[in-house]
Amino acid sequence: GTPGASGLGSGLGRRLERLLLPYRCRSLPDIAAAVAIAPGYDIDESPRTCEQPYNSLMTWRIQSFFVRRNHDLLKDKAGFDEAVRARTLPSLIRHSYGMAGYRSEADYMRDMDPKGALPHIRTPLLCINAISDPLAVAGGLKSVEPVFEASRHLVLAVTRTGSHLPFYEGLLRGRSWTERVSVEFISSCLSMT
Repeated sequence: GTPGASGLGSGLGRRLERLLLPYRCRSLPDIAAAVAIAPGYDIDESPRTCEQPYNSLMTWRIQSFFVRRNHDLLKDKAGFDEAVRARTLPSLIRHSYGMAGYRSEADYMRDMDPKGALPHIRTPLLCINAISDPLAVAGGLKSVEPVFEASRHLVLAVTRTGSHLPFYEGLLRGRSWTERVSVEFISSCLSMT
């Protein structure tokens, strides 16, 4: 069929890259284009190099807004208790494999890390990152730049500022420009199909 669907993911939505792999999306509708805002590229390295207080804040937020809120659903999964007690983002991520449906930490880490998937993507994908992002760029952007340069399907936009998601323009009540750029990218890809 004619590609018509598009995708947009942000932050820890690392699975977006996996969904775009041709051998993994046979049962999904054709995807014409996708955008990933502030994706991480190295699930092992990025959280380890994430500085404080961001590391502690992200750990607390994930625990509060996901792990603890889903206590009844997740309490019997492997790693739940350790994830609740985790004090750092790397520890929380390492103990999340059972809650994500994986039998082992190694399988989870392999599947959640998009670095190995990027070279196989055949769908136009725009990734927007900021050098000031303490999480996604800290340990991974440099390692994937050659992959983006070698691919005709991947576009990497890197800004000096933007942190981990906001990408505001304007000083007061700034609006994020990533939505506009995302729609423009997807619209351009759709017009070429």
